Amino acid sequence: METNLKGEYQINNSNLLKSEGLPLRLVIGSRKKPTGKKPLHFILEHLESGKYIFLSSLFPCSNEAKNDQESYSMDYKGLNYLLTIDREANNAKIEVLGRKGENSLSSIINSELGSKYHPKW
Repeated sequence: METNLKGEYQINNSNLLKSEGLPLRLVIGSRKKPTGKKPLHFILEHLESGKYIFLSSLFPCSNEAKNDQESYSMDYKGLNYLLTIDREANNAKIEVLGRKGENSLSSIINSELGSKYHPKW
């Protein structure tokens, strides 16, 4: 079964919990040694069995909205997504941006920003 990432999530530390539709638990991890191609943060799916599945690196976007909001682009199974996190409200949202190749946001952010922005988890 393919994971549907699109939706609203509640934040609990570094966990994103989706309750609508099929329950989904995502975990944001941090690399010890980020590079331009591998930014500091990445996202995993935490299965009921206790296993973790790597989904994507998280490429930081400029944060124009609020101080407590963070935005990341990511790609999974040929789709580009936008992850927006609002720490003040303790929620997050994942939206589909388009098919890979239609929207090159991930590659633009990766090449321009690399791993410059490192929010605390």
